[in-house]
Amino acid sequence: MVDGDSRLTAFRRIALPLAAPGLVATAIFAVISTFNEFLFALALTATPRAMTMPRGTATLIGRIDTDWSSMAAAGVIGALPIVAFALLVQRHLIRGLTLGAVK
Repeated sequence: MVDGDSRLTAFRRIALPLAAPGLVATAIFAVISTFNEFLFALALTATPRAMTMPRGTATLIGRIDTDWSSMAAAGVIGALPIVAFALLVQRHLIRGLTLGAVK
């Protein structure tokens, strides 16, 4: 090992900082896809208190009419956590996406 470090210390000081941008980019995509999941929420939630944002937004579509203003408001409110999360980790996301790019 390098300078008498243990395997765990070498992993923490060398491998983890190199892999951090890729891990952050993967985490961002995982959070976004989990947040926008509709099928599992449709199958597993029945009560209005347990509905997720996409499932609750889908209930605004009726047989006769659709409440477009409420759907637009729900879309904006539903996008706010994802936008805030992306702004917080934007630096790591760009480094993770361009890590293997050729200059």
